[in-house]
Amino acid sequence: MPLAALPTDDYLRTRAAETRLEMLVAGPTAAVVMGSAIYIYTLFAPISPPSRLLPWLVYNLAVAAFMGGAPVVILARRPGDAEVLRLWSRLGMVFAILLDLGTAASVWMLLPYASEQLRFVMVVLYSALITGQLATQADSPGVTAFGVAVVFGSTALFFWSAGGQYSRSLAAFLLAFGGLIVSMAFVLKNAIRSAIRSRIQAERASQDLAVALEAVSAAQTAKSRFIAAATHDLRQPLQAAALFFDQAVKGRTAAARRKAAEGCRLALSETNAILIALLDHLRLDAGGVRPKLQPVCAGELFARLALEMAPAAALQDVELVAAKTGLAVTADPDLAIRVLRNFVANALRHSRCRRILLGVRRRAGCGRLYVIDDGVGVPDGDADALFDEYAQGARVRERSLGGMGLGLASARRLAELMDGRAELDRGWRGGAAFFIELPRPDPDSYAERLSRVAEPPGRLGHPEASLRA
Repeated sequence: MPLAALPTDDYLRTRAAETRLEMLVAGPTAAVVMGSAIYIYTLFAPISPPSRLLPWLVYNLAVAAFMGGAPVVILARRPGDAEVLRLWSRLGMVFAILLDLGTAASVWMLLPYASEQLRFVMVVLYSALITGQLATQADSPGVTAFGVAVVFGSTALFFWSAGGQYSRSLAAFLLAFGGLIVSMAFVLKNAIRSAIRSRIQAERASQDLAVALEAVSAAQTAKSRFIAAATHDLRQPLQAAALFFDQAVKGRTAAARRKAAEGCRLALSETNAILIALLDHLRLDAGGVRPKLQPVCAGELFARLALEMAPAAALQDVELVAAKTGLAVTADPDLAIRVLRNFVANALRHSRCRRILLGVRRRAGCGRLYVIDDGVGVPDGDADALFDEYAQGARVRERSLGGMGLGLASARRLAELMDGRAELDRGWRGGAAFFIELPRPDPDSYAERLSRVAEPPGRLGHPEASLRA
């Protein structure tokens, strides 16, 4: 994979890693350059004019000092990848070019005063310098090519024009060796880049594997919790039903037997509700729920739900009020009823309310279907986790009301399947207000039938007004 095809983060990491490696190598290289410059100075001091030799020495020592200081600064500051590429990579190229220019200058400033043997020594030093530049500029073969052209080109030109038995052969050798160095620069760049890229990809694969293992572990834990919760919660109502059944059979009076039979019916009803919640959860996990979205009148959903839940509300002496409305939403009617049924059942079971309202509010492009009670409300500490799986409020736990904590979690997932959301209205005071927000259909495809269904003042669109009425 070419570097440009990598994701942006991997590209930055790869290029920055290359630059850091080059800068670390630049430290020892700078020390070698300083030592070589001082050695050359001692060789040429007796034969070269100080006006030429001394400026050349100061220039090279200064460049090498800056080059050697860069790794120290990088180790101390630990700059980020972006800064490494923006600043330090460019500084490394500048140092290399300045060093190449200083070396090329020595060809014309010093070699004219050298003997043939000393010239050969200088050729060896030039070759060592350019070869070392392979490591310090592994990511920038263009800079290495510049150094070859300037240093080897100047040296070859000098020997070609200087004359001598081996001068032209040496000039040809330098040009050929320079070409080999440039080729090696490109090969080395690709090798280093490939190694760094492989390391980054291995790290990413390791991270992905860790995430996958964590997900598997979490799924296994969730399944264990699910089985434990199901076993515990089913055992309680079944045991209660068995006790009530014995009382109904052995009861001495008709009133006692009726009371026991009613308790048995409620326990079995609770068992049925838990089984329904379990099945809903399993079907959602298995992806077995496929919504059939269509325009639905919220008033029709309310009427259907009120008819279904009226006996349970009457049994607890709770008034269930369904606002008449012609507001239409896009939903699967059965799934929407299941969400609203969960809200009403929770209100009857946990809120200690005396009144429950089914109402609506319009929002831009959406409709909110509310279930509002005038009970004890939801403590602030429970609000954040209400829709999490296996979550139960503090009051539920204190009163040992049972339940698995899956109802609201399933309600939210059902709402999301219909491109909506299920939430608690945290701004409500004096009870609790749960809603499912669903998109409204295109007016051209569905008329909201406002002309057929009257909306009594204080009930349609303003659930709080209905509660206060």
